[in-house]
Amino acid sequence: MQLCYDWISFAEEYADAIVPNADHASFSTWFSEDTVVTYSYPNGPVAYSLDLFDENGAGPELLYTDPEGKEWGFVGYYYGRRNLWICLSNPTDDQLTSEQKRSVPTAYPLPQTKGYVVSSVFWVIGTVLAVVGTAAVLLSVILKRRRK
Repeated sequence: MQLCYDWISFAEEYADAIVPNADHASFSTWFSEDTVVTYSYPNGPVAYSLDLFDENGAGPELLYTDPEGKEWGFVGYYYGRRNLWICLSNPTDDQLTSEQKRSVPTAYPLPQTKGYVVSSVFWVIGTVLAVVGTAAVLLSVILKRRRK
């Protein structure tokens, strides 16, 4: 199992550069397109295209400006879609994915699952043996009473 770089990893790595949308500006402040391309994180893999409905004045919750000067907006939830980044500077461009491979910092150790699997197998076997043993004792007691 290998950890993937995602929106959480991005937010941790660039926490100092990500700011709240203090003005609560809607998407129409940045662009007028109805369909935009969303990313897992800025310059990351394309998530999908999204139709924006600006009827409620919805806008990004967080803002980020990348080293190239492009503005990005984070949307935590929008009509069933979660944790999306939209390039506010160029919302219809689906070619903003960086060629740079990102890796999760080594500060996050991989979970050791082998011990859990072994202990859970022993727990299941022990429980089954206890149930079978209890059933055997009860059957022997019932059969002894019937014989008398």
